[in-house]
Amino acid sequence: MKKRIFLLLLILSLLSLAVFVSATNWGTKIGPVILREGWNLVYGFLNPDQLDGQALEKSHIKAIYAYIPTTGEYLRAWPNPDSNEWQNLDNVFDDHELLQTAFWVYTDKDANTEYWLYDEPVNVEERTMYAGWNFLGITPDMISKSLNDIKGDCEIIKAAVWDADRQKWDVLSTTELEEGKFNEEMAGLGLVVKVSDDCRLGQVSGITPPPLPEESIPEPGSASFPETIGEFTLESKNIGDDIKCSELNGTTVCGQGGRLQYATSDNREVHILPIKIISGKETLINYLKATASESNVDGIRGVYRGAEPWELFWFPNKDYDMIRTQDYKFIPQADGDYYSNINGTTNTSVVKWFLNKYPPTIN
Repeated sequence: MKKRIFLLLLILSLLSLAVFVSATNWGTKIGPVILREGWNLVYGFLNPDQLDGQALEKSHIKAIYAYIPTTGEYLRAWPNPDSNEWQNLDNVFDDHELLQTAFWVYTDKDANTEYWLYDEPVNVEERTMYAGWNFLGITPDMISKSLNDIKGDCEIIKAAVWDADRQKWDVLSTTELEEGKFNEEMAGLGLVVKVSDDCRLGQVSGITPPPLPEESIPEPGSASFPETIGEFTLESKNIGDDIKCSELNGTTVCGQGGRLQYATSDNREVHILPIKIISGKETLINYLKATASESNVDGIRGVYRGAEPWELFWFPNKDYDMIRTQDYKFIPQADGDYYSNINGTTNTSVVKWFLNKYPPTIN
């Protein structure tokens, strides 16, 4: 079965260009599932052709991404899958296991639809989890059970379901982990589960997982940030905002970020915005480079100035896809308000630290 998924994606991509498509030898039908306009987590949904003959037209599916738990990376499955990355999938993850996970599916229309599966659902006790985040597909054998009921020998650190109506994560509390039951409407959807080590799910009892930490889902990196950098002190930190999506030049761009606010005693502030681009990365980067008001700021290659003079940005080579900085000098006004007018620079101790920690990619 080597290269099975890659070949499947290639064949379906070619067939989608044809006027006539012959019937696929589908496996099991699942659902109906409730899909909302925007992003949805859907079990085993790799390609729009899985909607063959169903209520939702294939044309409404605009993007599909797989999450690889062994690498912590996304692979685009639709449209235009990266052939090199999918060819190399066998080196990092088993294709049968991937088809049992949940996929990000973006649709431009609400729908209540069934769909076909490529593989038969695997019983929960046959599913392996990997240290870190896993996209767990919800199958019929999980109905009326809690996550705690099926955790097997896994130590669950954190879990969350995707609220497609609000387009945001709902982190499960300890009580929900123990007592919240999967219902029939959830079959065919998915959730994310973070475990401490590689493990196997199964129906055995165990102790309650520890309290949930505050962190992003999935984590863009295991970053920690200093409380003080030079004369600046970290006044507030918000990492792991909700995933936000918008259209750019006909491409859906989605990202997750946050804000670190460093300040001095004399009202000078530098804000750092680390961003993980989930989809549309190439489109966004090309657009930002093309519209930058200055490149190689302060002689540093790969650092750009945005449309506003106080904002700089670059694209690092690890952990995050983009770092934005914003410089402020707040000057009190007679009316009690504050005014700021300062050009962003790479010469503050805060920006120097982040440039050293997350150096820009030069290309």
